[in-house]
Amino acid sequence: MASRGKSNKPDWQVRVVQPGQGSWKNACLTLLVVLLPLIGWAGYQWRDHEVGAALDGHDALVEQLAVLEDDNSSLQQRQAVLESGGRLAQQASEQSRQTIKMLEQQVFQLQQDLAFYKEAVAPGSRREGLTIYAFELQPTEDAQLFRYKFMLSRMGEGEKALKGRLKIEVLGKSKKKARSLPLAELSEGVSDDGIRFSFKHYQLYPAAGRFAELRLPEDFSPQRIRIMAEVEGQKQPVERTFDWINQE
Repeated sequence: MASRGKSNKPDWQVRVVQPGQGSWKNACLTLLVVLLPLIGWAGYQWRDHEVGAALDGHDALVEQLAVLEDDNSSLQQRQAVLESGGRLAQQASEQSRQTIKMLEQQVFQLQQDLAFYKEAVAPGSRREGLTIYAFELQPTEDAQLFRYKFMLSRMGEGEKALKGRLKIEVLGKSKKKARSLPLAELSEGVSDDGIRFSFKHYQLYPAAGRFAELRLPEDFSPQRIRIMAEVEGQKQPVERTFDWINQE
């Protein structure tokens, strides 16, 4: 009996291969390998194009904004120059007007003072003794502040100076009640004892034709000014009342 041993014949496997199948796959792989770099390069080129276009648009906007800012700055400077010129012209005109007004007031005041002094020393107007000749009052831009001056004159013969003191009061109303305010409470430099005087012919207060100032309380409505002169050697004081100026 013959023994069974391993066969020395090779094992064969049968595979069915369709014609052209291997070459088609190879062609697809080859095409894919070629196209991938091209697709990547095209993507980069498209991105660079879009980024470049965006940058160009941004630069154009930046340049346009710079031009608009320059134009706006120029217009603002021109407007500032025009406004400044207008203000300067207006200020110059106002200053000229105020200067002319001030000079006219000074001329008018000098004319008044000259007539005032002439009348005070005129022979026909002389009365014996002390005369409270005038009290001048002027308003200011401050509604409560006023400027004032007055003149005392001496009529008749006499070498001896007249001496004494003045007591001045502002008469008016406060909260619908009558009230009198001493000048010492309203004007700096005026003592509670009054204003001293000593002269032979006439005396101005303040001196040299200047003005003093008085300030009224806000709740006070002035009506008159009363001046009383107490002369040394005379029993009867000299008194005179002046109406308050009309501010309407």
